Amino acid sequence: MAGAISGPIGGIFVGSNTAAGGTASGRLASAGLTSTNSAGLAFLGVGRDQGGGAATGVLETGALTLAGPVEWFEVGFTVMGGRSADGTLRATSGDLTVRNSAYVGTHAGTTAVAGSARGVLELGGTLTSVGRGGPGALSVSELSGNRTGTATGSVTAQGVAGFASGMQVGTAGDHTPGSATGTLAVGPGGLQGGSFTVGTTHGAAATGTVTVAAGGTTLAGSFIIGSASGSGNASGQMTVAQGNVSAPGGLFVGYPSGASPKSADGMFSLTSGRLAAGSVAVGQRAGAGTVTGDVRLSNVVGQVTSIQIGENFNAAATVSGVISVANPVLTVEKFVAVGSSLGGAGNGSLSLVDSRLNVGAAAGTPSLEDDMFVGIGTGGTGLLSLTRSLVDVGDFLSLGTGALLEIGIEGTARGLQYGALDVYGGVLGGRLQVDFGFTPSFDEGIFDLIVSGTTDGLSGAFSTIDIVGLDPAFRAWTEFAVDSVGGTDVEIFRLHVARAEVPVPEPPTALVLIPTGVAGVGFLFRARRRGGKSQTR
Repeated sequence: MAGAISGPIGGIFVGSNTAAGGTASGRLASAGLTSTNSAGLAFLGVGRDQGGGAATGVLETGALTLAGPVEWFEVGFTVMGGRSADGTLRATSGDLTVRNSAYVGTHAGTTAVAGSARGVLELGGTLTSVGRGGPGALSVSELSGNRTGTATGSVTAQGVAGFASGMQVGTAGDHTPGSATGTLAVGPGGLQGGSFTVGTTHGAAATGTVTVAAGGTTLAGSFIIGSASGSGNASGQMTVAQGNVSAPGGLFVGYPSGASPKSADGMFSLTSGRLAAGSVAVGQRAGAGTVTGDVRLSNVVGQVTSIQIGENFNAAATVSGVISVANPVLTVEKFVAVGSSLGGAGNGSLSLVDSRLNVGAAAGTPSLEDDMFVGIGTGGTGLLSLTRSLVDVGDFLSLGTGALLEIGIEGTARGLQYGALDVYGGVLGGRLQVDFGFTPSFDEGIFDLIVSGTTDGLSGAFSTIDIVGLDPAFRAWTEFAVDSVGGTDVEIFRLHVARAEVPVPEPPTALVLIPTGVAGVGFLFRARRRGGKSQTR
């Protein structure tokens, strides 16, 4: 209709079927829709099948103005014996408030045959639950437990808030052959509620995608992105731009469990904001199959309880986890583990560019607290890459045989122009690769790559050391040295660089320079630690 609809409306159904095996189809279009009923609407249902037939509904309006909240809100929803539902609701402006839960593209109907539910909700305003009679939930594309078929849901709103019992986008329940695909796009009003799952399954394939353009995300619980516990595959992605993210229950990206082989992929990206979370697990496997987790942080100040990247507890699994950070200051209260394995292959990567990472606060605690582990355990491989970045470990750094420490050198300013680590104590192992991105202007210089907190704070040795990109007019060697830092004598793992004509200082034992052919110019140094106190290469 060309005009607007206005009045004390008690409820709206567009395309709703309750008859056994029946069908219903409806379409309502108006310039505006206004309800003056302050008690709100008992129902707002668009494309709803309860009878086991089929229902299709479309409601399109300009401004949506409701004087009170909606008791039951359903778009593309099957329930009881329902089999097929397709619903679309579009409003160019106006906020929508529900008393309890909101269902968009949810199949919760018949278990006897395969069903389908498709829902599209596009709001020019916000979507809010006030939680009357208990906390409300937001379900966008849910294939409920013991149902078969497909569920597809899409929600676009300027903000989402108040769903205290949780929000789920792309979710499949127990024993559900089929698929669930959900999309949630949130504008500057941000996202707020209880726990949040994106692309999670206990049975069928599930895919979820969430974007928050601005306004950030605040949860009372946890984020779970890309999680599979049945036989189906799961994929979840969440992107937040220009906002803060709070999840005290933790952030889990790529997290499968259970004995059935499956895959779980998760990605989380945050740009220009703050991150506050409990435990952060990226690519963690307790079940069989493959898992990939990817977290990207840019221009972020964050504080989390712990970080676990590429951690595997199952011999029948392959795990890969990546965290990439640029321009943040990230504080970890307890520990960081990168590429650890108690079962099959566990591959982890932590890359820092123009960043500062603080791990723990105190030294000497005989526990995981305040420690950092890289490439630990049989099958564990871990990459720690530092470009113009500093890592401060409150207690111990453990570099296992599967560790690769990459340090970029682009100048002489420690932590600003070249990567470095401050630790209380450290066990060195695995491989070290130093990448030169500048030509030294000095005759001889030093780079303190790892600085400990005591005169005997470092032990172990790297199995190989690659120096890549160094001008052929220079040579390099490493040593364990004791020097004064801030008035205190401490042990340092130090890289020396000098012009080729400058003699190598005594003792020159175990110094081996072998061209590697990597990236043009390089040297491979192999050596042992002398007397447990110093090492010269």
